[in-house]
Amino acid sequence: MPYIKNPFRKENYVSGWIGFYWLFVVNMMIFTVIALLVEPIWNDINQFLGNVIGLMWNWLAIILMVSVVLILYGGYLSVWNLKKKKAHKEDSPMPINVYNKIIPLVFFLGWNFMLYVLIDEGGEELRVMRPVLENLSPILFGLIMVSIGVLIAPTLRLIRNLSFSDSALNRVKSTGIILFLILTNVFGMLLPIIAPPVNAIKGDLPDKPQIMAHRGASYLAPENTLVAGELATEWGAVGWEVDISISFDGVFFLCHDNSLTRTTDVEEIFPDRIDEDVTMYTMAELRQLDAGSWFVDEDPYKTIRDGYVSQVDAEEYRGEKIPTLAEVINLTREYDLYLDIDAGLPSEGNPFRSFFWELLMEQLYDSGLGEKIMVSTDSPLAENMTTVGTGRDMINTHHALTNQEFRSLEEQGVIVMVWTVDSPSRFSQLWDLGVDFVKTNSLHILIPLDKPTWVVPYQIYFTVWILTAIMCITVGILVFLIQSRKKTVLTPSNNPQ
Repeated sequence: MPYIKNPFRKENYVSGWIGFYWLFVVNMMIFTVIALLVEPIWNDINQFLGNVIGLMWNWLAIILMVSVVLILYGGYLSVWNLKKKKAHKEDSPMPINVYNKIIPLVFFLGWNFMLYVLIDEGGEELRVMRPVLENLSPILFGLIMVSIGVLIAPTLRLIRNLSFSDSALNRVKSTGIILFLILTNVFGMLLPIIAPPVNAIKGDLPDKPQIMAHRGASYLAPENTLVAGELATEWGAVGWEVDISISFDGVFFLCHDNSLTRTTDVEEIFPDRIDEDVTMYTMAELRQLDAGSWFVDEDPYKTIRDGYVSQVDAEEYRGEKIPTLAEVINLTREYDLYLDIDAGLPSEGNPFRSFFWELLMEQLYDSGLGEKIMVSTDSPLAENMTTVGTGRDMINTHHALTNQEFRSLEEQGVIVMVWTVDSPSRFSQLWDLGVDFVKTNSLHILIPLDKPTWVVPYQIYFTVWILTAIMCITVGILVFLIQSRKKTVLTPSNNPQ
């Protein structure tokens, strides 16, 4: 009796699983590429994952290493099972190990969930992928040029062999194919000129952006503390950004989170109140907390391990207190710094919620810092606090604006401050664009830079790509002519008998 395929038999699921394995590989590769492209916000991602998991680590590096292993694993399963399927007899079942079903399926779902969370939580931060691609554009353009050069010979052969019969339809098809091939090659050759990276600058290199320390020198000292502000000045920052909250008894102080658990020892001092909003504590209670030891114990940014902060200096952070806004103003005045205020309404249970902004603006106004204060608010009291130095307009924005948007702001004479940039490559691009202020956690990395990571005059960039295009085209045509000549010599009509 002849063998009849049963769609419900195990061997007929093999093709489906092989297809899934290939999908798994492609999916892992897409995830890995996206993870690499968001390099400027790796620190933020690691901090987010650390808060969720409860352990600060370089989680993204671990995830990327696992992703590479999964790509290799999925590729192995695809090729191995395809070879087994070809060698397998059709009338006997070909089982797939149950672990090779469960493992890729679990990681497929898990990694796609992480991708969803990244997209959902990342928001406008994911716009950093465009600048990263732009920074890599010379490599990508080079690959495009080489690919076009390699494809010129087969493209010319295809054009030569196209049929131009009397049929109008065939003539239209052939002409369309030729035009498509020519336009595709021309566009590929012109792409580096049409979309040059910002690193190819016209004219002189703009001045280096002035550095604002985000939450103080937050990678070198406990964030939002006086020692972080002092260290920022030692490294050469022109100002610092601080997060303002108000205590239950109406004193402004520094804290970024709604909870005190990440940056203090609140679990030891007030174990029954660890989930309570930070604005429900009095200032006297906040002063009992140690806001420095967590940085020493966790070394969250590995700056102690890497030697940017000595162990001796780090130990002095223990016992650091949460500072009041008055103390921050005094330090800012002493070191002649800019002060960038990031504030939000307190908890609904805080008695000062309804007139929070009025109280804050009054204290800032009375400080006498005037134009040294940068603050975003509609309060009329902030009239003398929203400009910088020359009295020009200023914008405080995310760093992922387009190049054209940055250039437009510069042409309008707007002072531009961007947040939060920790990547030297992105900082270099913003330098090339003429951005005025950059907020960063990584003072120890950006301040020592005396020039962008790479920059080239546009004239040189333009010349290099034109010469590269000419070279690729010339080589491609020569290959075509040489191959055509060999084919002519080897045809029977040209071979002597």
